[in-house]
Amino acid sequence: MGSAVYGGLWRRDAAGLVREQAEELRHRDVWLFSVGMATVKQPHQEFDEARELASLVGARGHRTFDGALDYERLNAGEKAIIRALNPPKGDFRDFAEIRDWAHGVAIE
Repeated sequence: MGSAVYGGLWRRDAAGLVREQAEELRHRDVWLFSVGMATVKQPHQEFDEARELASLVGARGHRTFDGALDYERLNAGEKAIIRALNPPKGDFRDFAEIRDWAHGVAIE
C-alpha cells in the first residue's frame, strides 16, 4: 500500500484506509511505500507518519521513492506553497528502482 506524501504526511484517504483496516492488515503480508519530493526529505528517509502506519499494521517494510513536481498541475494554494519552498521542479522518479523494489516484494 502506498501514498503520495505532502508536508511529510500521507494523503488523508490513504492513511485513513490503513488505520481503518489495521486489524485485518496485521494478518497479511504488507509493505508500504511513500512517494514524495526528495528536496523536502533526504532520499529514502522515512516519513514519521509512514513509520507509525508501518508499525500499526506490522508492515514487512516501508520504502520512500522520489516523486515528480509538475507546477502546472497544482492548484492555487499548492502553487503558493511551492513558491515559498522553491523546490526544483521536474520528474525525479526512478522507475528501475521502483521495479527492483516491487520485484523484491514479490519474491519475499
